[in-house]
Amino acid sequence: MQLLSSSSDFALQPTVPRAQPTAQAAAQVAEHDAAEVVIATKLFVPNPREAPIARPRLQEQLHEVLDTLLTLVVAPAGWGKSTLIAHWLHQGNLTAGWVSLDRADDDIMRFWRYLVLAAGHAGGGVGAAALHRLDGAGADVERDVLPAFVNELAAVPGDVVVVLDDYHLVTNPVVHASIVALLEHAPPQLHLVLGTRSDRRCR
Repeated sequence: MQLLSSSSDFALQPTVPRAQPTAQAAAQVAEHDAAEVVIATKLFVPNPREAPIARPRLQEQLHEVLDTLLTLVVAPAGWGKSTLIAHWLHQGNLTAGWVSLDRADDDIMRFWRYLVLAAGHAGGGVGAAALHRLDGAGADVERDVLPAFVNELAAVPGDVVVVLDDYHLVTNPVVHASIVALLEHAPPQLHLVLGTRSDRRCR
């Protein structure tokens, strides 16, 4: 696990304008999600309109994301967590899944729907089997969805980077337990990045 925190000279721009939705991206969300309406813009990587303050050491640390399963980017509100991660993705021209989490994502089924859709955006065709399981009657995430998701990830030839931004807004211990289970079984293709104000729930 890699940890980037506010003690590491972590000061960037406090505001991150969200990327504008595209018809193609919205269509992809609709295609993969027939059971529940999702907010397409939650899955878009933010698009900073101004260049952030240069933090070359932190950018260099983020390059290690592809060598680790879990990377935590920890800093207080307004210190630029989202900007740092988004700038790194844009600068490196990296394809990644992104979820801008909110308090409604405390629901484990909703949380995993966004997580799986984000992984699909990261490439490799990941997520179809997991979403099918998620939409099944009486579905249980750890029993039904997680195994299908892990198997799909293991079959992908390249890296799958997924960013869960504002993870501190998720307080449901069942959701946290499902992420722990994912990390315990994840193949090397998965690289999870959590942007959060606290790492208390991530250790």
